[in-house]
Amino acid sequence: MAITMNTTQPSSDIRQDPSYRAFSELPANQRIRERWWRQRWSYVATKALTDWELLSMADPRGKRILNVGCSEPIDEFLYAGIAGHWTTIDFVEAQLQTASRVLDEDLAPARRSGVSLCTANAVRLPFADATFDIALAFSTIEHIPDPDDRHQAIRELARVTRPGGHVIITLPNLFSLAPLAHVYWQLTGQANYGFVRSYAPFQLRRQLRQAGLKLLRFTSEYKLPTWPHFMNLLPMRFGMRMGYLAQKR
Repeated sequence: MAITMNTTQPSSDIRQDPSYRAFSELPANQRIRERWWRQRWSYVATKALTDWELLSMADPRGKRILNVGCSEPIDEFLYAGIAGHWTTIDFVEAQLQTASRVLDEDLAPARRSGVSLCTANAVRLPFADATFDIALAFSTIEHIPDPDDRHQAIRELARVTRPGGHVIITLPNLFSLAPLAHVYWQLTGQANYGFVRSYAPFQLRRQLRQAGLKLLRFTSEYKLPTWPHFMNLLPMRFGMRMGYLAQKR
């Protein structure tokens, strides 16, 4: 299936963005074709304990979902048969082309038809207000270099979400080993994805509220899943991947 929308051509400024350059490189795309991240149990485990836990709380069944940022389409494989329709955007068309090929090869046609891919910028989403039931950005906002643009991207997620719908954002946690780990991974060539900005939980919480969102749940991968939520509040503050489920008022 072809990429359904191409609303923007990359400007010269975007082409200089470190994340754009990193994600446009062939080695990264080749890793996606080889199902690189889906085969790394540690990566999938952290996603399950943060991204997918928060999304399950928003009840994605039959919902219109927007996913901002696309590398290897792991979320799309899991939710293509659950969401009503799943729309994924990225501003690097090469990423989307690779993701589209992987989905075409690995998803049954009936499920593939429930996933749309389009090129767009998170800071200026090409969708009308209240288009989606759920808008999410899993480990994406931190790749936007400009702090004002990061805040604007969060406001855009809130704008395209219907009243009563949900916004989910996860990020690397400043209060953890995530900043050091990212430096190590990049120095050793294990990860080349441009700029990374870690957030403290209170910083993300403040920006979500400034976007007019009501906070419902905080989580990270540092917890014992069978324990009551309140007993995990302290250890969760120090997980490497953390995030919030919020609701549009």
